Amino acid sequence: MRLITTPHYVDVAVSVYVKIGALASRPEGCTAATATIADYLGLSKASVERGMTQLTRPGPDGVVELSSVRRSLPGGCGTSAVRRIRTVTGAERFVWIPVAAAEDLTPRQLRAYALIAYAQVQGIPLAESEIAGALHHHSGRRAGQPLTVAAAGEIVDALEAARWVTVERR
Repeated sequence: MRLITTPHYVDVAVSVYVKIGALASRPEGCTAATATIADYLGLSKASVERGMTQLTRPGPDGVVELSSVRRSLPGGCGTSAVRRIRTVTGAERFVWIPVAAAEDLTPRQLRAYALIAYAQVQGIPLAESEIAGALHHHSGRRAGQPLTVAAAGEIVDALEAARWVTVERR
């Protein structure tokens, strides 16, 4: 949840984290090339690289979310890095979300979906205004500011149209 609720991480970093986390669950870790991860997520290679770069650097609290170890084959030929996400401690807030969500949803929608999934697991009723307050602009003149309620409503509507959530409207 620290990736979801802090405005420090761009939306694409969440998508990259989820996909690498799924791939890294194998004993050998995530060995997929950046281009392969980008293809899985339907994103550009540059976007995936930007997300991975942000995840491999310490966050505002000094925690590094993603480790990446370069490797090469005998003879010096390079191959893709081995990537692993950091182990979540029992004291941290977290929610399991399907990796298919990272592949099917836009990065902004995925972030909202993770927030909604966490609220549902915890039994917390969630309004669009609370979703808007947790989602932030990451570029432009409004960088760092929360989204408007109308923008959050559009994201929730898109999640509902894609059948990832069911919304009870008042």
